[in-house]
Amino acid sequence: MATGFVVLTALLAALCFAVAAVLQQEAAGAEPGAESLRPRLLLRLARRPLWLAGIAVAALSYGIQGAALAFGPLVLVQPLAATDLLFALPLVAWRHRMLLTRTDAVGAVCTAAGVAAFLAVLPSPGPARVPPASAWLPPAAAATALAAVLVAAGLRGGGRARTLL
Repeated sequence: MATGFVVLTALLAALCFAVAAVLQQEAAGAEPGAESLRPRLLLRLARRPLWLAGIAVAALSYGIQGAALAFGPLVLVQPLAATDLLFALPLVAWRHRMLLTRTDAVGAVCTAAGVAAFLAVLPSPGPARVPPASAWLPPAAAATALAAVLVAAGLRGGGRARTLL
């Protein structure tokens, strides 16, 4: 029964992530100048109820994912939570009264197949081990520093390079 609960809660978290992304995308798309990440844009978005609802749903999704992780291993929960794209695509299509394109469908099938393949070869979980802070703090610090550098470079760049960064 625990596995069923873990799968359902991980998928519910994915659904909530998708809803949050769609809400925030809708709010950001209604803002003038939304194509550029500027601090003013974030301040304007912080006053939009739809954006705030997206943040609330995202926070809820983290809580649901936490519940899944309380009963199941990360290697099971995270791939299922990553299926948020499979929920977001039809939600975006529905919000914009559009049909999914062939590219969207192929991407969704590839995502689902990748998650299914990953879960099919998933080893049975062993005893839980929590690594000491000395093992995860250096990579976390490096990832944070890299993210800060990329954001700073992205804010100075333009076009596709900005998006990539």
